[in-house]
Amino acid sequence: VIRQAGSHYAREIGQIKNLVREIRRNYRLHAKDENMKEYVERSLQELNQLEKNYIEILFAQVQLGKFKNLRPEDFSKRIEELDQKIEDAISKGNSDLADILRQQKEILEKRKNKVNSGQQMAEILEAQKQTVKETLNLLRDSSLDPTSLPQQTEKVQKVLNAFDSLHDTFQEIETLSNVSTVRLRQ
Repeated sequence: VIRQAGSHYAREIGQIKNLVREIRRNYRLHAKDENMKEYVERSLQELNQLEKNYIEILFAQVQLGKFKNLRPEDFSKRIEELDQKIEDAISKGNSDLADILRQQKEILEKRKNKVNSGQQMAEILEAQKQTVKETLNLLRDSSLDPTSLPQQTEKVQKVLNAFDSLHDTFQEIETLSNVSTVRLRQ
């Protein structure tokens, strides 16, 4: 899915993989020190989790990509136009047309809400992605100094804990991406 989304995401994955590879190489150098072995093992597990989290965020961003070009204002304008058409249909005594227009309005309102939700989620994902990226950069910088591993483990754990709260957001994104907004048969 990410490859189909374009070279931008593939390039991001490549950059992260290179960064993670560099950190692993530095960690392995410290693993030779018996006192650091435990920290290195834990740090490698956390590093794997950070890499996985980053890729999950990219996948979610790809899924939300369809909401980028949609604007809630466009839906609002169309909803207002439908309100006017509904009033006109009612004033002309055409209740069947008014019912159909109400259904159309309801669908547009649902789509508008999905676009709003999708855009809010996209902002959250981007912030989380940048946090993971900065954490990886910090790990790379500090991976050269074995004495900093214990402090970095605490920082990474905080980032991983914050990521756990995003799993609900991922489920919402999945729902937003998969649910059909228009049902022809009701």
